[in-house]
Amino acid sequence: MTLSDKILRQHVYRDFKRYFGVKDVEYIESVINTWRNPEAMDFLWAEIERNQEHRGRILDMAAGVGTFVLRGLIKGYDVYGIEPEEWKLTYFRTKVTELGLPEHYKSRIIKGVGEQLPFADSSFDYIMSWQTLEHVQNVERCISEMIRVLKKGGKLRIRCPDYGCSFYDPHYRLPFLPKMNKKLARIYLKILGRPTLGLYTLQWITKKQIAKSLEKISGLEVIDVAELNFQRLVDKATKKYKLPKFVANLLADLYINRRVYTFRVEREINLAVIKKF
Repeated sequence: MTLSDKILRQHVYRDFKRYFGVKDVEYIESVINTWRNPEAMDFLWAEIERNQEHRGRILDMAAGVGTFVLRGLIKGYDVYGIEPEEWKLTYFRTKVTELGLPEHYKSRIIKGVGEQLPFADSSFDYIMSWQTLEHVQNVERCISEMIRVLKKGGKLRIRCPDYGCSFYDPHYRLPFLPKMNKKLARIYLKILGRPTLGLYTLQWITKKQIAKSLEKISGLEVIDVAELNFQRLVDKATKKYKLPKFVANLLADLYINRRVYTFRVEREINLAVIKKF
């Protein structure tokens, strides 16, 4: 086992247990395997490449252990990351050394927080915020900062849980009420024998909340990617199968959200934000 693997395994098992009481070894091992394998991020890079968004300067907001950033660097892209946790930075630098990659890659992930990004205005062509905003201290400030460092014509992608209509929390891997009162949530977790520490790392963010934050910033075009995908499915059902619109809507919703309704995944916010000026 390499040093980077030891670092990753030690901290992932510790954090899952300490914050969320997750002990499912098969699940934890799948997370470890994904984080240690840069090729696991090819599905994200494929989407970026398909939309021709890989040609500029890219920022990964909350880069974690750097799997996405590392894959981008290996592919030759100009990608950076921001990450507050020191052990994840140590892991990333250790991984770069073990893979025999250029030393300057180590400086591509910078320690910092989203509320105060250490970059000049208009620094990036593309910013990705993947499962990040539910963990920050100030959602509105983070969004403002990401827009600040985004170039004119650049795109910000936001993907995160929508706690306004989800009945599942992916961190605890448990059914939860939408925007569950934290006091009630603590009682619920204690009954189940789970730690409550993880609650203090989570913000019950909603699509409505994010939309309000974006509305305060002029010059933005906001695209609800999840809604677009839903409408494409509805249109296909009505045109190809000649279904009535209300039936197509119902079937599309059941198809897309079948795991949401069975309390296995959270409902997701999926937005694309273009900075027009």
